[in-house]
Amino acid sequence: MKLINSQEGLGEQEEANTPSAAANGDSLVKGRSDAWLSFWGWPGLLALAVCLLDQLSKWLIVSQWPEGTFWEIIPGFFNLVHVRNPGAAWGIMASHTWLLACLSLLAFLVLAIFFPRFHGGSRLASISLGAVQGGIAGNMFDRWFRQSVVDFLDFHLAGYHWPAFNIADSAICVGVTLLIVWSLFGSQPDSEKPIISSSGN
Repeated sequence: MKLINSQEGLGEQEEANTPSAAANGDSLVKGRSDAWLSFWGWPGLLALAVCLLDQLSKWLIVSQWPEGTFWEIIPGFFNLVHVRNPGAAWGIMASHTWLLACLSLLAFLVLAIFFPRFHGGSRLASISLGAVQGGIAGNMFDRWFRQSVVDFLDFHLAGYHWPAFNIADSAICVGVTLLIVWSLFGSQPDSEKPIISSSGN
């Protein structure tokens, strides 16, 4: 009886080492990896979080402060304000808000549909794209439903004044900056990066 049990245990161990078991393990790892590289995974969740945080902050500004409000937080450096921008950055195309809204929607859809082609298998690029899409969605919502973008973060230093912006703008800038860094220094897909052995050989 002991011999039979040991044979059964050996058979179970052999089954665990079969190609099907290895394939199941590979599928699990691939599924976890795909969550970083699919728009419907972590990048999409980041985009949703950025958009919700952006809209929540704008709702607080709009509901509490009338347009034109100025509140000095750090003298000579940072203010909270309530200003509107019907155009793009620096007020470009201010009289074509509806066109900017359509272009924002088109940009969002293109990034979502061709998402794998843009990130090239890189987690950094995919997360950066998620941040950019969240920013696009946040400002697009403003253009469609408020007819202008709400800006409230106002920085200035030593006489240099940067135009007021919002969380969506910040996400777009950070995402684009990371994409530029990735394209210059790390555009090799994560799946093709060499594996360094720790065995010392």
